[in-house]
Amino acid sequence: MSRGATGGMSGHFRREAKIMVGLFVVIIAGGLLVGLLLPRIRQWVAIDRCLDAGGSYNYQTRVCEGAKPGG
Repeated sequence: MSRGATGGMSGHFRREAKIMVGLFVVIIAGGLLVGLLLPRIRQWVAIDRCLDAGGSYNYQTRVCEGAKPGG
């Protein structure tokens, strides 16, 4: 029995292997992207809430100053 040019692996399984590697790469890239963006999004939300409550956000100390309680 000859395995031919494919080395014994059918095109279907080769295609599935490429899909699995691609999915792995997408998941890893997505995790890195979330890990990089999450702190920035959290800071943006904190600033937005501070300004919505009537305060001013101190970017050096990362503290909301003068916001109304419950605002």
